[in-house]
Amino acid sequence: MKKFNKVLAMLMIFVLTLGFSAVSYAEDTDLTSPDSEFEEEVTEDVDEDVDDEDEEDRSNGKGKSKEMKNAWKLEKQLLEQEKDQLEELKDSLEDQLDDLEAQLETAEEAGDTALIESLRAELEALKVEKDTYKMEMKNKLALMKQIARSKYTEEELSQLQEVYKSFNNQKNMRSIPVENVFFKNRDVKFDTPPVIKEGRTLIPVRAITEAMGATVTWNSEEKLVTIVKDGKTIVFDLLNNITYVNDVEATIDVPAGVMNNRTMVPLRFIAENLGLTVAWDEDAQTIEVDEDNTEDEVIEDTTEEDTTEEDTEVVDSEI
Repeated sequence: MKKFNKVLAMLMIFVLTLGFSAVSYAEDTDLTSPDSEFEEEVTEDVDEDVDDEDEEDRSNGKGKSKEMKNAWKLEKQLLEQEKDQLEELKDSLEDQLDDLEAQLETAEEAGDTALIESLRAELEALKVEKDTYKMEMKNKLALMKQIARSKYTEEELSQLQEVYKSFNNQKNMRSIPVENVFFKNRDVKFDTPPVIKEGRTLIPVRAITEAMGATVTWNSEEKLVTIVKDGKTIVFDLLNNITYVNDVEATIDVPAGVMNNRTMVPLRFIAENLGLTVAWDEDAQTIEVDEDNTEDEVIEDTTEEDTTEEDTEVVDSEI
């Protein structure tokens, strides 16, 4: 089965690469575009009962097969690794560029004409190389988005389209294409897209808790959403617009709320309190959420191991 999955993943890479060459990247990165997609969680360890259910779904024309899901997962992991390698190379080049810029400044102050010309030539060459890496990273992201979109059925895409229209018609709020939000080394599938409201990104609580293996419960009478992970408890009191972290009232600039019958919580607040990092890529217009505690640029105004559904306890389907 695993060998079949890997072969299928390689075939998908080939097909998606051909498809990408005919599609403008600008369409993939339009933050307000209704076209949306995101990764659905899959696992490689599948028992016979699940395989039988997937076979039944295929015969009924529902959803996507387990083999296809595993292939998507393998391809996403491969693309993430390649993108990370390219980013490391780009960062290394930026360090070299900074060093050369400093040397050039010193050479100009000294009036060393020969050294100035040499350094300028090196700088130009490195800038070209850096631009090449950036373009390759952009292509990897576009392919990841295509993979994510292919995980959705036509019915699911149609439903997301309607939600996008509804969100974008509201004042001071716009939706974010779900393919523009990545959980590093984890897969999530959205039924409600994230939104930008009053300059802050709100994300469905179910999506982020399932992605990070947290426990979330919903008290329908008191309208309380409780998230528990690694000894930390976050409670959103939707009736009174109050948030508590480990029983201490917390300051929050944009309160949690209900949209499209889903509880939406501020991404930055959740990230800070669950030990996550949130990075915003201005060029690609994407958000990347990671458990790594290295310092990344945290979103201000725009926007491991695999986790299965069994890892995350969700109580009450209204969350």
